[in-house]
Amino acid sequence: TSVKSRAGASSITHKPLPEISTLMEVPSTSTVMGPALEPAADEAVKAAERALPDQRGALHAPATHLAGSAQAGAGGQLDAFFRLDRRLDELLATAAQNPWLVRALAPLHAHCRRLWYRDHARLDLPLAAEWHAGLAVAVADRDGAAAVRALNGIINILEQLLDSSGP
Repeated sequence: TSVKSRAGASSITHKPLPEISTLMEVPSTSTVMGPALEPAADEAVKAAERALPDQRGALHAPATHLAGSAQAGAGGQLDAFFRLDRRLDELLATAAQNPWLVRALAPLHAHCRRLWYRDHARLDLPLAAEWHAGLAVAVADRDGAAAVRALNGIINILEQLLDSSGP
C-alpha cells in the first residue's frame, strides 16, 4: 500500500509483514555476517583492551569449560556449549564497555545462536568450543589480534554450516 503526503509530492510504500516462518530462517552470511564482522571484531578488540582485572579473571572460567568441551567431544556437551557461548557473549559485552556496540551486535548474536541450534547435528563441537575458548583466553590475555583470529575461526564454522545447508 502507498500513502501520499498532503502535498502529493512524495509517497511511502508499506510492505506486507513477512510470514512467521520466514522470521525463523537464518539469513545468509552475505546479509548478516558480512556487515557485522567489523563490529564483532571491534567488540573483541575493545574487550581485550578495556577488560578490568576481575573481568579478565571471569573469562577464564568459560575458557576452561569450553576447552574441556573441545577435549571431551560432542557427547553430552551440547547444552554446556550453548550456555558457555551465551556467557562468553555477556562477558565480552561487559568488558568492551560500549553499550551501543553491544546493541548493534545483538541481532548477529541471535542469528548465530539460531544457527548453532538449527545445525547442531552437523556442528564440529570440539572445534567450535576450541575457537570460543581461544577467544576467551585472548581477551583475558589482552591480545586483541588473537581475539580477532579466534573470532574469525568461529565465523568460519558458522559460514560452513550455512554453506552446507543450502539456499
